[in-house]
Amino acid sequence: MSDLHMLARLALLFACSGAATAASGAAGIPDPLAPPGQIAAPSAADGAAPLAAARLQATRVGPDDGFAVIDGTTVRRGERVGDAVVVRIEAASVTLRGDDNTERVLRFDAPGMSKRPAGRNGTQP
Repeated sequence: MSDLHMLARLALLFACSGAATAASGAAGIPDPLAPPGQIAAPSAADGAAPLAAARLQATRVGPDDGFAVIDGTTVRRGERVGDAVVVRIEAASVTLRGDDNTERVLRFDAPGMSKRPAGRNGTQP
């Protein structure tokens, strides 16, 4: 087989593998390496997500009062998450208050994860 035929076959092989990769992405398979902001969140048309299903993914606490990422959506204090309002954002938890005035504290669900605030002099423990 000549070098030209070999190059043509390799080009065809690469083209087919690229099409297969694109097709698998279009099949609704989520990308596990996608940042939390790119994970599909429930739409408003689906109705409010139940408070019990909310999952804390990230927090940031700072002088601007910070934010949290819950179920792929970035929220600040006072904003709604499903049928609840964000009441407090801390380094390792977020407190939500439901419409029935019950409170629920969301924590990170990674086993063995310990998140502590910085020490008084700004150093990490």
